[in-house]
Amino acid sequence: MPASLTGRLGDPEGPIPVNDFGKLWKDALQRYKEETDRDLLELPIGKTFPPSPSSADEIMRCFEKQNESFKAFRTRGEKIRRVLRPIVDIVLVFKECVGDVSHSVPGSEVIFGAIGVLLQTTKGVSGLYDSVEALLQEVIVYLKRVTIHLKPKVPPAPEVMNVLADALVQVFTALAMATKYCNLAVKSDSRLRSLMRVSFRRSKDYFLVLADQADVKAVLERLQNLAVREAQIIGADTNAIVRESEYFTACRPSTNIPLL
Repeated sequence: MPASLTGRLGDPEGPIPVNDFGKLWKDALQRYKEETDRDLLELPIGKTFPPSPSSADEIMRCFEKQNESFKAFRTRGEKIRRVLRPIVDIVLVFKECVGDVSHSVPGSEVIFGAIGVLLQTTKGVSGLYDSVEALLQEVIVYLKRVTIHLKPKVPPAPEVMNVLADALVQVFTALAMATKYCNLAVKSDSRLRSLMRVSFRRSKDYFLVLADQADVKAVLERLQNLAVREAQIIGADTNAIVRESEYFTACRPSTNIPLL
């Protein structure tokens, strides 16, 4: 397993030691508390998820049970499930991949709990469900890269793991931002509620309802930058492998026997 797992929250260039990975998530949890005014680790909703789930299906059943009372979930539930399932799969695969330091990787009690809180915060408002779904669809584009890298039995290079771990933190931050804005939007006297309605009427795009917010934009830009950084690392690594292969091929003694 890699000796380091993630870059600094504001700097994907430099990895931090694995024993600081817990601090990275501690900082992310603190930001979640500041943005949503909720301590995620103390919320009952996070404790409904099994600490060591046997499968992604077990987690999905928890989401369904939590939201079955909402009419919007019953009518749009399949769309939400299609978005949530890849996120659940990726979190579980990542947690399994990091092995010895998995205790430092938040699982059901944090990331799944944050998703559960977000869905509850919509209060079953269909427009917000659609906005959340659109935002998560965008996030999945980046997260799918994680499963591609973690699928082989040989783990990715430490530098790639740095980027993947940071991407997971950004997803968690995106959940915090979305929760904050959904909470504001459901308040009848909220200025944001009026602005979000205007935004949708103008753009007819549920994604922009949340993604147009400055701090949500910042998280999405961060994910884009991480994707670029990842591509640069992969490109450099591939180039190094090719050059090394060419070097050893050139140095290998010829086995051709001259004809008499």
